[in-house]
Amino acid sequence: MLAVYGFRPILQSGTHNHLLRPENNRLVTVPSHPEIAEGTLAAILRKAAVDPEEFRKLRGRPEL
Repeated sequence: MLAVYGFRPILQSGTHNHLLRPENNRLVTVPSHPEIAEGTLAAILRKAAVDPEEFRKLRGRPEL
C-alpha cells in the first residue's frame, strides 16, 4: 500500500521489507506478516509521514 505514496522495495531481510521513498530518502521497515498490529501500523505510517485517516480511506476500511 505504501507504493501509492512513492515507496519502493529496496531490501528484504527475513520477514521484513525495507521501503524507500526516493524523493525524500525516507526509509521505512515493514513486517511481511499477514496481519500487522495496530500500534505497529501506526508507527509505520508515522515514520512514512502518511496521514492515518488518508490511509484508512485508501484501504476502504474504517479501522486501521
